[in-house]
Amino acid sequence: MKVLLESGALILRGAIRRRYPRAGLTEVRADAGVLRLRCEGEVVALHLGKPAAGALAHGDPQAAPDVRQRLPIWAVYPKGKAAAFGDGAIRTASRSAGYRDSKSCSVSALRTATRYHPARG
Repeated sequence: MKVLLESGALILRGAIRRRYPRAGLTEVRADAGVLRLRCEGEVVALHLGKPAAGALAHGDPQAAPDVRQRLPIWAVYPKGKAAAFGDGAIRTASRSAGYRDSKSCSVSALRTATRYHPARG
């Protein structure tokens, strides 16, 4: 089973497929490698092992101290040479702020987007 902690939900993939909204998670804790939580009245115990259970209990899929420091950001900006600023300016500013680009995609004929993640220490 794979457990994903996204900005809006805790998602289970594999034999058990389930989505728990983060806003509904309560009583989240790790106990001897078991992630225990309650979501909207449902009691959940996931046997993940100590490192994964502890990281998820603290809200961090990457085992960093604060999940907010690990959330990606998307920059959406105009395409083409006529744009007031473009990917070069966005990339420079993001990298100087400690982010690294991880994905780029076209949003429309006039706009593109790049996803940035905080650089790992």
